Amino acid sequence: MAIPGAMSELRRPVHTTDHEDIDGLSDLSEPLDEQRTAPAPVLSFLEKRNLLFLCTLYFIHAIPLQFSWLTMPIILRQQLNYSDVGTFLISQYPYSWKAAWSPLVDGLHHPRIGRRKTWIVPSLVLGGAALFWLALAQDSLVTEVASGRSLAMVWLVLAWFLVMLACANIRIALDSWSINLLSPANVHWASSTATIGETAASLVSCIIFLGVTSLTSQKDQNGKEEPASTRLFLGASATAFVATAVLLLVGKTEGDKAQHSQPIRKVYTIIWEILKLRHAWILMLVHMASMIGFITNDTITTLQLVKKNFSDLDLAVLAAVGLPFAIGGSFVVAKAFKTRHPLEVWRSMFPWRLVLAFVSQLTILFVSQYPNSPFRWFVVVLPYCLSVLFSVAMWVAFVAFHAQVSDPQFGGIYMSVLATTLNIRYDTLQFLCTEAIGMIDGNDDLTKPSPLIDGYQIVNLTTVILAIPIYWFFLKPATLHLETIDASAWRIKYQGSADAMAYEMVVPLEDDE
Repeated sequence: MAIPGAMSELRRPVHTTDHEDIDGLSDLSEPLDEQRTAPAPVLSFLEKRNLLFLCTLYFIHAIPLQFSWLTMPIILRQQLNYSDVGTFLISQYPYSWKAAWSPLVDGLHHPRIGRRKTWIVPSLVLGGAALFWLALAQDSLVTEVASGRSLAMVWLVLAWFLVMLACANIRIALDSWSINLLSPANVHWASSTATIGETAASLVSCIIFLGVTSLTSQKDQNGKEEPASTRLFLGASATAFVATAVLLLVGKTEGDKAQHSQPIRKVYTIIWEILKLRHAWILMLVHMASMIGFITNDTITTLQLVKKNFSDLDLAVLAAVGLPFAIGGSFVVAKAFKTRHPLEVWRSMFPWRLVLAFVSQLTILFVSQYPNSPFRWFVVVLPYCLSVLFSVAMWVAFVAFHAQVSDPQFGGIYMSVLATTLNIRYDTLQFLCTEAIGMIDGNDDLTKPSPLIDGYQIVNLTTVILAIPIYWFFLKPATLHLETIDASAWRIKYQGSADAMAYEMVVPLEDDE
């Protein structure tokens, strides 16, 4: 089931970064004794100010991002069928594929503007313009799609595609900039800063938005809540984007703005060397196959609740209840990593998460059979929260393994390449899942009661059953094999100066405003 901020790939968990994914977990490969004896670095006043600056930018860029991931599918499902929701999800691909052009963002810039502002400022303006247009047109476009005008969906997808492209560029540049704004001893704070910013954005764009709009929503002739208007929210987001672009352009300078562009060809050469490793492909295939059993539960179960007359307020409360479990999932695996291999932890959780996917399906059957039951909310909440906990925990286990095997010379690039598969698998399987349900249900009439056994029930049961042999005959032996591979086998052969020619170099702390 989908939740704000911690979506795993539920959407992408907020405790991670996607350009240098999981900076904070990169030290898991260090000996524990060294971690315990190392003196704790102290944040200077300048670094605290820079952290506040970064957190603000992460928060602003993540508002439309989280809205697209978490809230838009709910809004669309209130009026459209699953095929239409699946078509909209195409707009989210730029964020998942951003590692493909991240070297361009890192390496090309205008020296007078600044290495990161060259990309952040235009992207804020582009995103703001697209959001302004959506604020004026989105509600009417969704209504047009519901009435059968397919061209309206094209415009909706294109507009959000531009927003996601802008957010992807901003995220790449911010992850790079954080290296310069913090000293080497405190650079691990960058991941926590991104987490705080994105969590706050998910609260605003999903929980608070759904909760507030539900209080003023009108009822239609069938007694259902009318879809919330997005005009004010998208307009405010657009204003924040444009205002931030102006303030950033005139109020913040970069200490390394005169630095020459990085050699792009060499960065892509490093990526190619990583992709030539056989075990890297095995790991990426594990990523893709491991999500098959959970994708329907993670992405569609919440949307099924929309069909079962759960209000926006119900969904907002459910997401808020699930948020602590998402945070708890990180702590559960962090403790387990002290004595167990990350992939061993992942394997131990797989069967339980698969059981929860099936149990969640049963809760939807209960809600369908007893729509007026006073216990229906309580029946849903427990499997939802446990699904969230296991989902985040298994995601963190994967990324912890990435941190252990990534070549330390090319850590940023290595982590991005491996994590890109995690992002792509979610978007691809989510699209296929919604399209499959849409084909089974057809143009389902949301104003009429849905059949007990519908596309969701069929697809979810099918994916759960498929996941059993996939786990037993491929995922389990493959992860056991990956555990036995020596760390040296993950190193790549490249004649260069490592990350100095990759994403970023640690330069003196920027102190000019």
